Formats: sequence, structure tokens, C-alpha cells
Amino acid sequence: MIFDAHTHYGGIKGMLFSDQQMIESMDRYGIDRAMMSSTVALFGDDTGGNDALHRMMRAYPDRILGYCVPITSQTFLNLFVPSEKSS
Repeated sequence: MIFDAHTHYGGIKGMLFSDQQMIESMDRYGIDRAMMSSTVALFGDDTGGNDALHRMMRAYPDRILGYCVPITSQTFLNLFVPSEKSS
């Protein structure tokens, strides 16, 4: 079994790969399973990116493992640092 332990799901530098394209790429290179994080979650939409990866994990449970990207630092700061409007 070939296990890719570090894969990014979604778009990178203007390229966006569909779920099917990711699976086809894995098949082409003989990768049986992959551990993925979402680039969308890493670089902006943490909730949307994590949700999309979760859908892919459910669609391909024998192929895809994923890990959640924690909320971005800006989102984190917005939760705990009062904005100027609320001061």
C-alpha cells in the first residue's frame, strides 16, 4: 500500500482540482490512500475548506483521510480582540 501522508486538497496558485481529478491523480501515481488538508482552509475560508474536505472524505472513505485546519489567525483574532466599532 502506498500512503501519501501530506497532500493538499483544493486549489493552489490559481489551479483548482476537482475531487475526481484528485482521485485520478492518485490512481495515476499508484497512491492507495492520502492524508489531506484543505488549501482553501489554510489560506482564507477555514470553515468552507474544512467542510469541502469533509465531503470528499465521506465520498471516498477508503481513499481519503483528512485533518482539520484550525481557524485562521485573523479569524481567531477577530473572536477575541474587540474591533474599534465595539470600543
